[in-house]
Amino acid sequence: MKDSSEAGFREFFLVEYPVILSLMRVVLRDQQSAEDAVQEAFTSLFVHWKKVSRYEKPGAWVRKVALQEAGRTLRRRRRPPPMLSQAEAIADPTANDIHASLKTLSASQRAAVVLHYLEGRPVTEIAGIMRCSESTVKVHLYRARSRLAEILDEEETDAAR
Repeated sequence: MKDSSEAGFREFFLVEYPVILSLMRVVLRDQQSAEDAVQEAFTSLFVHWKKVSRYEKPGAWVRKVALQEAGRTLRRRRRPPPMLSQAEAIADPTANDIHASLKTLSASQRAAVVLHYLEGRPVTEIAGIMRCSESTVKVHLYRARSRLAEILDEEETDAAR
């Protein structure tokens, strides 16, 4: 018989896993590395579930752990990450542009962009997840937007020729 703690973890996992995996895919730009980071985060969560389940936002805790694992992965990585396969690029050409644009951002900027724009999280919550100040999150978002605007303006200019 399953106890309520195990059932609570299972329910939390089923809801949060796909969302956090999406975040890690954008941050790490690699499906396997993303799955590994999320698996490590949820393994750690399972070990600490009794404590973390009582937190106001256990999802923020597991995102923080996943982002820390992603940071370790990016520091270990020596080669550039794989780009979308040719078949994926043909199926959705804009996805390749988006991935290429996001690739130019730092890992912190990508994480802030994904948490803020794709997950709709407020700056205060992102600061807690990334373990930095709100001002730092705002700087990451500002620099990311500036860099993306440069890239998009260059692509728009090239397309107009």
